[in-house]
Amino acid sequence: MRVRYAMNRSATPRLGVIVPKKGNRLAVRRNRLKRITRDCFRRHQINLPAIDIIVHITAAVDDLKLHRLLEQVFGELKQNA
Repeated sequence: MRVRYAMNRSATPRLGVIVPKKGNRLAVRRNRLKRITRDCFRRHQINLPAIDIIVHITAAVDDLKLHRLLEQVFGELKQNA
């Protein structure tokens, strides 16, 4: 999983999610990974600065591991703000 971020000019943080077919062939699985990512972002959005975040899920990952990784990433982004 890769996470990139940059400051933006709007007042709120924004999220982009990329889940290619290569590691996750089924559309159902790709959509679930996107839903988990967006849900985690919504819970942390109030504490994040005005940044653009791009989450690129590069390989197959189970739901619990993805959730833990995202919690860690958004927590670090919140501390660095």
